[in-house]
Amino acid sequence: MLAIFAAGAAYVYIVKTFNVGIPCVFNRITKLRCPGCGVSRMLLSLWEFDVKSAIKYNYFLFLASPAFAYIIIAAIFNYVTNKKPSKCFNTVVYILLLLCFVWFVLRNVSGI
Repeated sequence: MLAIFAAGAAYVYIVKTFNVGIPCVFNRITKLRCPGCGVSRMLLSLWEFDVKSAIKYNYFLFLASPAFAYIIIAAIFNYVTNKKPSKCFNTVVYILLLLCFVWFVLRNVSGI
């Protein structure tokens, strides 16, 4: 966990110091906004405790973060304990995939 925090802090330092970030390859090729577009800016806003801006950068991922955290933690737990994913886990994954697709369509059609 400390390594993830350190990597995040290093990324914030690089972005703030050199004004460079990770570009969205999907957006560069298609000119469409992927479901993850705005995540870096969202996380940078959260780093500065600017929740209002963070929400604006990517509504869906901000609101779905607890579900993604559940998936990551459950997947790590299942891997470490060598257990099969539960039906609840699989259901959450499928629902999030569907919602990601809906978000992708909505944000490109409506310009969100």
